[in-house]
Amino acid sequence: MAVTVSISFSETKANEIYISQSGDNFDLFIDQRGDNHKVQGFANTTSSIVGDTNTVTVKQKSVNTDSSITKLDINGDTNTVTALQGYGSTNFVNYSNKQGTITATDSLEAGEHTIIVDIIGDNNDVYSAQRNGSGFSNTAQYDDHSSTIKIYGDNNAVGTFQGHDGAKTLSVTINNDNNDVDLIQMGYDANHTASVTLGGSYGTDLYLMQNSANNKSYSLNQNCMTSGGCSVSLTQN
Repeated sequence: MAVTVSISFSETKANEIYISQSGDNFDLFIDQRGDNHKVQGFANTTSSIVGDTNTVTVKQKSVNTDSSITKLDINGDTNTVTALQGYGSTNFVNYSNKQGTITATDSLEAGEHTIIVDIIGDNNDVYSAQRNGSGFSNTAQYDDHSSTIKIYGDNNAVGTFQGHDGAKTLSVTINNDNNDVDLIQMGYDANHTASVTLGGSYGTDLYLMQNSANNKSYSLNQNCMTSGGCSVSLTQN
């Protein structure tokens, strides 16, 4: 089957893309708007996407010269990865409104975000989106967001969104199968952090919402051994 690659730029300069692809049915779409954005590998090297039927969508936007970096290393089958910086919304569950998600943005996006995605496994859906510059100020805010996602198991679905001004830091590590994870961090001028590690013999349905003007943090090390799976839901507003 043919490999489809679509790359577009708009009023940009000094953007860099380093991709080395080997596999079947590869579909890649990259749209970078702004300056100095990078798409590269996990360890500052060329990103190697090796596997079958991978779909990767990367969009990065800023209204100034601050750069955002997306790092991808995918070694597996039938993965769908959407990594957005300067775009995205909370409406991501099961990609019910994917088109709206990848176009949602604002005119004050400052950039300077980092997303790291490292996948080894099959049939993973990964969504990660980060936006800032949408606060009460009429000028771009420069609080950067950072997401690190590593998935080593099969049949996982992960949706994340970090929005508003204030630094947001998110780390997700999944070592087992059949998890459904939705993580959202928002709140104007608030610094939020979340760290989640999932493991065990069964999957976990996890929902986390941190949407507060006060700084919030959350950490979970889940080892699900319950037949039929586990469920965790937390809201900190």
